[in-house]
Amino acid sequence: MTLILRLLKRRFGTIDESIHPQVTALSLPLLEDLGEALLDFSEPTDLVNWLQTHSISQEIGSFRLDLKLLPLFGHPCHHDPSS
Repeated sequence: MTLILRLLKRRFGTIDESIHPQVTALSLPLLEDLGEALLDFSEPTDLVNWLQTHSISQEIGSFRLDLKLLPLFGHPCHHDPSS
């Protein structure tokens, strides 16, 4: 994560403070994707657009994962045919 932030700072100079927490919240696979994508960024809006797109997909992916785990934890919505 630190390397990605350093590369972004080198590419764009000062980075808006609102960007830092968005980058630090990314999963390792998304940080790797960002590291590759930033090679093609030409302006800070490219970074903002990338973060908006990928942060949303990360949230959706986490939500889907959580839904898959519900039966494993005996969620009240899970119907157990043996009861």
